Amino acid sequence: MRKLFSLDFLNKDILDTDVYSAASRKVAAKGDEVTPELLLKLYFREIYDTPVDAAAAAAIQTPTITIPEPEPEIVETPPAPPPPPEPEPVTIEPEPDEGFDEDRFDRDHAQDVYDLSVKMGKLLGLVGDDSSMLKEAAFYHAVGKAILQEDVYKQPDGAKKAAKAGYDYLINVKKQPERVAKVALKLLEKTYDSKEFPLKRDASFEFPLHHIVEIASFYVNYYKVVENKEAVCNTMLKIGYARFNPYILHRFVYNMRISHE
Repeated sequence: MRKLFSLDFLNKDILDTDVYSAASRKVAAKGDEVTPELLLKLYFREIYDTPVDAAAAAAIQTPTITIPEPEPEIVETPPAPPPPPEPEPVTIEPEPDEGFDEDRFDRDHAQDVYDLSVKMGKLLGLVGDDSSMLKEAAFYHAVGKAILQEDVYKQPDGAKKAAKAGYDYLINVKKQPERVAKVALKLLEKTYDSKEFPLKRDASFEFPLHHIVEIASFYVNYYKVVENKEAVCNTMLKIGYARFNPYILHRFVYNMRISHE
């Protein structure tokens, strides 16, 4: 039998020899001319017995190779360095005057006047800066007594010197505003100035803080002597507007009488 074709044009490594032999016999029986296309069709058994599917043949002859997209390279970003620590705030405490005597500062009296002044401030509707300044003024209203030497305070003009010392201490050491510091001076006058509390008050009106502190301080001091709330109230009403703001005085006495403290 003549040799019809050679497999040199094909990759012999991928052909099955049994299938090739069967295909060769079929070609010899038919007497057809062997071509590479015919060999492929025979090899994959797509002629003579089975109709050729053009799409399938094309798919076989030109296989689609999908090349996967390369994965993006992940570049790790180094973590940012931590921020530098914030400097701790430095609190500078003002140094008291050389003559300030902590032991002679009557904190019990200062606290009592403070508590009573705060209650009166709420009763009168003081808020914001008025309320804050009232607290400072009430607590430090008699601080001058702890600044002067005791023998100086007992002199005839000792009270005046103590008031001035207290004023200077609040301004220069405690850094309090003028409105707070002058309470120490105003309490020395022991008189009521109606011009400081006019009936018609505009937006520029500043509540005279010493009007409240004066009443609170007198009540605390006199109550320690008589230990009778009603007796203190009656005495304050007798003194009246010669020393106290009448508007604040009457509201104070009324509330003290109805309270159970």
